[in-house]
Amino acid sequence: MLLYIRVRDLRSPPSPHRICEIKMENEDLLKVVEADTTLKDMIINHIGETLSPDNGDVTVDMAVEVFAQEFPEFLMAVAEENFIRGYQQAMTDMFPHAAPGGYEPPEKPPNWNDTDPNNGTEDSSDRE
Repeated sequence: MLLYIRVRDLRSPPSPHRICEIKMENEDLLKVVEADTTLKDMIINHIGETLSPDNGDVTVDMAVEVFAQEFPEFLMAVAEENFIRGYQQAMTDMFPHAAPGGYEPPEKPPNWNDTDPNNGTEDSSDRE
């Protein structure tokens, strides 16, 4: 497991919501947030006052960190929704011809050891 400590973590106590720091390759977290709406302006000002970044820029990673500390219910709702959508997409990818309403398990589980290509669907007495 690769661990790293950021400089700003040395200035403030570690977040109780983070178990460990894992280096990730998500470039979106490093993007500077622009205050192009009233809500973003309020959030950026609050994050700036809370974390006091050296260069004054607020990144998406900083926003996630502050939301995790001060509004974890919001992040949990987003994470849960993201997980459910990912799970649904995985089911769609695995079973592309499933029922339109979603995944329906087969009536009878497949017997992977059975060598019969019809999987017992034809009556053997019908064969000539």
